[in-house]
Amino acid sequence: MKYALSVMMGGAIIGAAMATTSVSAAEPSSQIAGAQAETTDEAKLALAQAILEQAYPGDSHIKLFQDTAEQMEAQVAQSLDGLVTDEGALAILVQWQELASVETNEILLRNIPMLMDAWAIAFADLYSTQELQDILAFVSTPSGQAFMGRQAELISHPAFSDANQTYMAEIMQVVTNKMPELVEELMQYEAAKQSPTE
Repeated sequence: MKYALSVMMGGAIIGAAMATTSVSAAEPSSQIAGAQAETTDEAKLALAQAILEQAYPGDSHIKLFQDTAEQMEAQVAQSLDGLVTDEGALAILVQWQELASVETNEILLRNIPMLMDAWAIAFADLYSTQELQDILAFVSTPSGQAFMGRQAELISHPAFSDANQTYMAEIMQVVTNKMPELVEELMQYEAAKQSPTE
């Protein structure tokens, strides 16, 4: 039972990590960004958009999102080492992840314009006009562009990746150990719902 739960939880965690970098197709993405933009200061929003355009010229922002998604998936998959020991089950999980990655990447690409709009709104809401002007000046320099453009590389850097892997392995173990208790509680709840009320 615990083995089956480990496999199930491994797949669920991979899926959750993939979902963090893509948006459900059911979400009214254009409506979300549009409604938020209406309440944002136009001058600050223009500065925020200029920051992102300067920091990620052309299609470089697409690579940023894709690289980040790939790194997160890879690190979650690595955390399954030792948790799922059956080679057949592990192969199924890996194949499932690869197939799901194709679909989630398509969702990501479709939603990147909305994500960029929302990113600009967040910049405009969180920073003052002076701060936005200073950030724009920074990202207009080679050093500023390098800082913004290498965010995905920071995640995949061995120092950070190894530390994050250690953290995630501990989290996976805790979640796996607690899964039987959660399943039992849910089964008791479901059984109570099916029982006739007195």
